[in-house]
Amino acid sequence: MIGIASSLSDSLNLALINVDAYVPNKEDRASPYFSPLLASPELLMKLPPTYIEVCGADPLYENGIVYAKKLEDCGVPVRLFILEGMPHGSFMGFPELNSSKVAHAKTAEATKWALEYSS
Repeated sequence: MIGIASSLSDSLNLALINVDAYVPNKEDRASPYFSPLLASPELLMKLPPTYIEVCGADPLYENGIVYAKKLEDCGVPVRLFILEGMPHGSFMGFPELNSSKVAHAKTAEATKWALEYSS
């Protein structure tokens, strides 16, 4: 696992930027359905092996890193892949890029890993 540059609260604050458009009801923002970073360790411990893919130039980058660390701290097997320098969703919008092809291959590898780990 890589080092975490910011705290959980910094990461959550970043996620709240422009959130009104996505979750207008402020009460819903306290739910782990809004952000899995809000889930209790007891809930996270029940999760299966998890693959997390983050883009290095994504405003949600830190959230993905913090979530991977939180899962790992709860004993959940985690694979984290960082698509360096790419913006959010770039591998979906530009599938012909080499970085996108690598991201898709990593996703396939991680799916196989999670299925084999669970069996």
